[in-house]
This record gives sequence, C-alpha cells and structure tokens, in this order.
Amino acid sequence: MVLFDSNNDQYFFFDTTLAYVPGRSEFPTVPTGVFPYSSPCYTYKCLPGGPPCYSYLCPNRQNIVRIQSERNALLEMHLLTPNFCSTINSDVSTISSQEKVWANSVPPGVYAAASKQERNRQEAIFEVIQTEHNYVRDLELMEEIFIAPLRASDIVDPSKRETLIEDVFLNFQEVLTLNKRLLQDLRTRQEQQPLVESIGDVLLPHIIGFEQVYTSYIPRIAHSEFAYKKEEAQNPKFAQFLKDCTRHPEARRLGLRHFVYQPYQRVPRYPLLLSEVVKRTDDDVADKEIVKEVIRVCSELGKKIDQCMPDSNLHLRLLNLQDKIVWKNDAHPDLKLSDRSRKLYFECLVKRRANFDVQMIELRLFLFDQVMILTKEKRDKQGDKDAMVYQVSKHPIPLELVQVRAEDGKPVPTSGREATPGKKLSNSTKSTSSGHRHSTFMAPNDSVNYRVGFQESKYIAPVTIEHHGKHGGIYTLYMAAADRDQFLEQMEIAQARRQEAVSGSHLFKTVMITHGSANPPLPNSSVVHNPLDGKRATCSAPYLNVLDGKRRVVIGTEDGVFVGMEDDPYSFRLALKEVHVSQVSVLEAYHILLLGKSVQYFTAGTCAGKTLVITMKKKNAGESHFCAYEPLENAVLGNHHRGGFSLPFGKPGKSEWFRAYRKFYVGTDSSQLLMLAKMVCVVCPKGFEILMLDNLDNTQVYPSKKDASFAFLDSRPSSVPVSMFKINSDEFLMCYSEFAFTMTKKGELAKKDLIEWEGEPKSFAMSYPYILAFEPGLIEVRHVVTGALEQIIIGDNIRRLYSNVDLNGNAVIQLYMVG
Repeated sequence: MVLFDSNNDQYFFFDTTLAYVPGRSEFPTVPTGVFPYSSPCYTYKCLPGGPPCYSYLCPNRQNIVRIQSERNALLEMHLLTPNFCSTINSDVSTISSQEKVWANSVPPGVYAAASKQERNRQEAIFEVIQTEHNYVRDLELMEEIFIAPLRASDIVDPSKRETLIEDVFLNFQEVLTLNKRLLQDLRTRQEQQPLVESIGDVLLPHIIGFEQVYTSYIPRIAHSEFAYKKEEAQNPKFAQFLKDCTRHPEARRLGLRHFVYQPYQRVPRYPLLLSEVVKRTDDDVADKEIVKEVIRVCSELGKKIDQCMPDSNLHLRLLNLQDKIVWKNDAHPDLKLSDRSRKLYFECLVKRRANFDVQMIELRLFLFDQVMILTKEKRDKQGDKDAMVYQVSKHPIPLELVQVRAEDGKPVPTSGREATPGKKLSNSTKSTSSGHRHSTFMAPNDSVNYRVGFQESKYIAPVTIEHHGKHGGIYTLYMAAADRDQFLEQMEIAQARRQEAVSGSHLFKTVMITHGSANPPLPNSSVVHNPLDGKRATCSAPYLNVLDGKRRVVIGTEDGVFVGMEDDPYSFRLALKEVHVSQVSVLEAYHILLLGKSVQYFTAGTCAGKTLVITMKKKNAGESHFCAYEPLENAVLGNHHRGGFSLPFGKPGKSEWFRAYRKFYVGTDSSQLLMLAKMVCVVCPKGFEILMLDNLDNTQVYPSKKDASFAFLDSRPSSVPVSMFKINSDEFLMCYSEFAFTMTKKGELAKKDLIEWEGEPKSFAMSYPYILAFEPGLIEVRHVVTGALEQIIIGDNIRRLYSNVDLNGNAVIQLYMVG
C-alpha cells in the first residue's frame, strides 16, 4: 500500500487480492482502505512517546490531544453543528501549520503579555529558526533516503558508485555540517527565554563562513543533475530507485532534484526572512543593525555565487559535449572531457568554403583548455536539438602547437570569392611556402545560444591560425569583430593557463651550451664573435676531463671538430680540421675520441659485458655490413698520454687501439644499431632485427608479422621503425615515425593503446618516464606509460645530436636548434 495524506481523499490498498467485488467475491475479512480521520494513528512504526509521524492525527503531535478532546467533548454533548464541524476539520487540517508558529510554542501568558509589534517580530524570528530546521532536515534526508541505500546495495556498479555519489551530492556534507551548527546555536538562543531578544549575533559568524562551501556547491548543481539523469537513462535499477525514494514517508512525494536544490534556494531566502525581522524590529533594538549586516553578507554571498555560475555553465556544457563529439574513425585522441580539470573557454559557429565550391560549409569551433577543434553539426531526421552531435572536421590542435594572429586590413566581404587583403586566394586549397596546406575558413556572428541560425554579415574580420606538426596547416578564419576579439582574448588566456597547469611545463628546459651565427664573421670586424659562427653543427658528445674534472663538449661540424667547456659558450676552439664529420663519440674509460667519416654510422657502448664500437657500411645494393671492434686496455695511455690530456686528437685509425671482434650483416638497409644488455638490435624498414653476437645464426625480427595483434602496422605502411627503448624488465617501447607502442620481451603487444605523435619524429631520446620525440619544428615530451602529451618545445631546424645517460645516471640530451 502507498498512503499519502489528504484532507478529502480515501486511499485504498492496491493489492487486488483484497478487493471486494459484490456478487463475485466474499466480503473481505481484512481492511481494504483507510480513512485518516477514523483513527488516531495509522503508521505501523509510530510508537507512543516517539516523534510524530505523517498522520494528521498522530497522538505524538504537539497540541493534538487538546484538539481531539475538544472535538470528542462537543460530540458527546451533541453540540457539534455542521458549520462548527467544518471549523473543527479546518483546525485538524492545519495542525501541522499551527505547531510551526511562535504563538503555539510559548505559554499563553507570554503571548498575552507581548505587544503586537513584539508578537510579529517573534513570529518572524521563529520562522527563521523553523525554516532552518526544515532545511537541515532535508539535507539529512539526502543521506537517509538516497546515499545510505545506494551504498548498501548494488543499484550502481561498485566501481563507479562513490564517483556517482560525489558527482550527484557534491559537498553536501560540508553544507550540512555548517547549517547544523547554525541551527544548534539558534535553538540554544531560542531555549534561553520565551522572547528571543536577538538572532543577528548568532547568524553573522556562521553565514560569514558559508562562502567557500556554498560557492563550491551551488554552481555545480547543474552538474549534479546531469550526472544522475545520465545514470538514470543508462541504469534501469537506478531509475527505479529514484522512483521508490519519492514514496519514502518523509520524501513528501518529492524527487531527488528537490533535495539537491535546497542549498540553492536557501541562500536567497535568508535576506527575505531577515528583512521581515528588520521590518518588525524597533529602531532602538541593537539587533536590528546586526541583522542588516547579515542581510548584506547574504547578498554578497549570492553575488559571489552568481560570479561562479558562468564557469559552471561552461563546465556543464563540457559534460554534455563528451558524448556528442564524434569522430570519423576509431583512431582518434581521447579529449577526456569528463575530467574535472577540463574547461571550455570559447565556442562559435564558423563557415568554410568547400574546395572548388562557392557554397559554405557550417562548422562549430570549440576552444578547450588543451585543444582547439573544428566540427560539423549533425542532427537526426527530425532535427531534434538534443540529438545533435558534432563530428570532428579537422584534427584537434593542441594549444602548444597553435599560433593565432589577427590580420590587419579592412574587413572582407563575405559574398563571392573575395580574398584576404593583400593576398590573392581562390576558393580552392592552396599550398604555402612552408609546405603546409592553406585553407580559408569563414566565421559568422554567434549569438548567446549554443545553436542559432547563421546570419550573414556583410563584413568579417580575419584571423590566421598556424598549426604545427604533421596534421598542421595554416587556416584563415573569418569572424565578426566582436567574436574575433573574444576568441583572441580567450586563446591567450587558455594558452597561458595551459602553460601553468601542465606539469610538463617545467619537466625539461633548454640550456645553451654554445651558439653561432649562420653567417661567418667579417674580416677585420671589431665585433666579438663565436668560433662556431658560420659553422653547421652535425653531431656532439660530452665527456669529463680527467685533469680538472670539468665537463667538456665535442661538436662536429662540416669544417672540423670543436671542443669547449659545457658552461662557457665562448670557450670552443677548433681541435681537428676534419671536413664532413657526421658523428662523434667518446670512450671516456679508454680516452678515445671516435669520428664518423667513411662509414654510414657507428655505435659505441656495452654489450654482453664488452665495450664495443660497431660500424656499418652499405654494400651490394642495400646490404648493411657491420664490423665490431673492442678497444684495448691502456692502449692510448701507453702511447704518450699517461701524464694528462684525455683524447688522442690527430691520431685517427690507430689499429693498435682496437682489435676486431665480429663481422656480420643484414640483408637490407638500416638506419641505426642499438646495443642491448646481451644482444644488438638493427633498425631497418621491416622492423627491429635482434642478433646475438656469439650466435649470429640466431636472429629474430620484431614485431612478428605472423602476430595478428600487430596487424595495424600493415594498415600504416608510411610509418617506419626509428628506435626502441627498454622501459622495464619485461617491456620495450617501440618508436615509429608516426606512433609508438609497448612490446614485451617475448615479442607480444603489451597494450593496444598507441602513442600518436603530433609531429613526424626523426629521432628519439628516453628520460624515463618520458620519451622525447624530435622533428625539425618541435620536440614533444610524452609519458611512456600513459602516452599523455606533457610538454612541447617549438623551434626551427631541430636536430638531436646526442642522448645518453651520464656516470651519475642522469639523462643528457644535446640538440641543435635555430632560435
């Protein structure tokens, strides 16, 4: 049975087995209905002396005994006339309201002795306290009716239950704690004497402390509603649970929304209630000014909450977008719009002229805190706004990779094929001198609504957007002047905050070792110049000088080898006049400098417990032939270098310094050889070929084409292997020119998620847990485990010259960059 109070209705049990049908069933022997006024109480949990239940005539209600006795006495004396019966019924129906007025809460003598003005004031004070009690009780009911049953059941998936509770009920516990303390102090003041002299001094210190909690709760109420409605739509058990909660005796047939919105309604109600107290308080009462101050504090609190609402509305828009932004294919980046840290800064409608078409395609631009995207709006056949989705039209542009600027000149008319001022552009896509594709986009005026009809404007203002990376290009967006100003402002804010917020902003910093001008110094010039001016650096290597213990750097150029102090840009001097040095390395333990000239490349390092130098030369139309050499102990120091300087400059090709160790080849071209703990890895177009130097017949190419989990490699033939790194005892990071993935030491795919590069890296460096990818225009730093883009360094003509780990275990990375 579900029974609700009513003054005029009789509610029947809903069990059909109890229904009496004359002529068809026997007269029931159990009750089939309840008439509320026929019994003093009808709730089975209501016990004498306990709190009153929801029955109108519950014996535990205040003053109910008096009204019942008066009615019974009149009935016994047969003095209950129809009109007076109506009056008594009115009294009974308003018991709940009578017990909530000040007059019924004090002795009759106190009420009679008070003036009319004081009675009105006490009624206003009583209403403040009573409504505070009701408000606190509704907050308590959120825990009793909703939260506790959720935690005690499997209505919601346990893995996301606490997240849902946090999303729906926000920080209501903090709100409840604050207001329970306030209510307790108000009750204490009320109990001190029948006539409450003041409440302002009680309210003020509490409400001053409301700001942090309420400005956190109220702006997120819309998020709460979004969270529980989404769960309600996806989870039938949760939907039924919400319906069942409305049937709780104390829920008063009110749903979750009523309880969640209570703090939102309470804040503006304080000034209304307290204004009545002020009106009914004499000027000579000290409490009047204090109550006015409370009203002012409440009003300021309301304003601060209002200031938080725009950001909250934008975040709610984000939550709605997370399921509405769709992609043309499954391979796409995760925007993570559901993350609490995400933010939407700006959005507007734009239009783009299709290639070779005069017609304009309507798009919507979104500026998030991490990316900017352009999308096409899609609707269902009925054009339902709620069914609208946004299909991504252009690859998302990370804010670190975008540069925007407003073009100067007069506004450009939208009609026809007018071009940007100073440029002659057709309606087709053009190619710029930088190699990027250059397209024109046009943006209209946008109204305050998220989706409005596009209205043509006669003149529009251009903005150029330059997107770095492999997905990049230069796009000209045309906006109304007001939209352009707002877009540029929000883009500047978003990029600045992105720089501050991303932990990677300070992961790696560039420190200048030395610098040089692209032009050689002028003869007889008095200007101080660097010896590297006019020299193109091709390679570098650091080493520790054994005499002074200071770090030095060897830099190879097309004109020779320079050596200088790591911390002194002007200390570099020409050490060897060798031309076209492509690679340098230092074997510090053997005091040997290695120069790469007549080989395609060489690798120096440790493998199978031996220090080796392995060189590669191409032979026979693409074969890679390798020679491994082992340096001899004390060979250099035994020849004229015992006393001091560490590197044998000017003595290349000293055969007595090395002995041949192994020769081997692979039947294809190769780009790099990597030394692992017990084997070597040759990077070639078909993959990573692993060889054991003590058993050259045992070779294996990874990843295996027979493994179906690596089928994605065949679908992306343009991506070639570049490098690999060991990231733990069981896994390797396999780096390709377009992506990277994790492979186990058994050659199996560790996880399906790929790290997709924003650029087209030519080389890599590892500084665990980060992988650095180098391409001419940028360096991107990503987390090895999550693949998250942590930092981007923009530059020109970037080349990695050296990367390794020093004797202290620190990653050392040297690069060339045009600044």
